[in-house]
Amino acid sequence: YRDKTPEERQKMMVDYREKQKEQAEIVRKQVEKVLLPQQLDALKEIDFRTRANSLLMSQWMAGRLELTKKQQDQLRKNREQLQQKIRKLQKESLDKSLKVLTPKQMKQLRETPQGGYRP
Repeated sequence: YRDKTPEERQKMMVDYREKQKEQAEIVRKQVEKVLLPQQLDALKEIDFRTRANSLLMSQWMAGRLELTKKQQDQLRKNREQLQQKIRKLQKESLDKSLKVLTPKQMKQLRETPQGGYRP
């Protein structure tokens, strides 16, 4: 990739996106054959909610939706509150998990090198 010209890289990206679209269409058709209509609606809602959260934080979408400064500030505030809640839940979960360990297991865990598993 590094040895390619900017034009070649651009073409590679366009080709990649086209292949991704084709694959997504194949998967969509297969899913539609298997799921009931209400299941398909639920899946579409899940997909929307997954994408919407990220999209709402992008400048591109803010411009496209013509979000006001006040709306953008509220979205940013909502995101910050979510991140705080996630950090709190992660800490609580880790604290509970560590309480399950014996002192020997805790020592072993603390001595595990950064990067985890070593054969």
